[in-house]
Amino acid sequence: MKALYLLQLEWKKYKNYRLFQLLFIGYLILLPGILWSIVGREFGAGVPFDPVTIYTFPDIWEYMAYFGNWLMFFFLGFVGVLTITNEHSYKTFRQNIISGLTRHDFFMAKILSILAIILFCTLYFILVGYVVGSYYTRDPQWDEMTEHAGAIANFALVCLAYSVYGLLLGVLVKRTGFALFIYMVAGMFLEKYSVG
Repeated sequence: MKALYLLQLEWKKYKNYRLFQLLFIGYLILLPGILWSIVGREFGAGVPFDPVTIYTFPDIWEYMAYFGNWLMFFFLGFVGVLTITNEHSYKTFRQNIISGLTRHDFFMAKILSILAIILFCTLYFILVGYVVGSYYTRDPQWDEMTEHAGAIANFALVCLAYSVYGLLLGVLVKRTGFALFIYMVAGMFLEKYSVG
């Protein structure tokens, strides 16, 4: 019951926040939009995907996870950073504590809201994958549809990692611009060199 109350508190903060709305609508449009934008295109050697099987079961899950994880890097990572840094910028962190929330409740509200967003994004990911895969796969069978469905769990796990990393940076840095800069630099450049 308390979890629902904490989620309602966070929703009141998010629902009128323009950047959150922009990021969220961007995700809803771009996830299927990226897939539809490459329909029928000719690709040369060296592309990280097979343009013939990109839309069919079972491969669609892996390709969507690839594209979706890049979207989540921007969407959930930014949301993770902004949820904490805005609390410090607008002095609502102290106000929440003064109003009766414990620090545990405050951070639990942040984590629960991120988990709710991840759940919604993962369900939307499944819906888009199912619709696109069903459209392009001739006579899809259940075994074929679920063969690479482990990519769905990978997608959700990467979403969790990006958002928790964003929350951590928000807690440590407390300045929105600087925290987003560190997030982008670490995610775009340092990760590239650490992976190999």
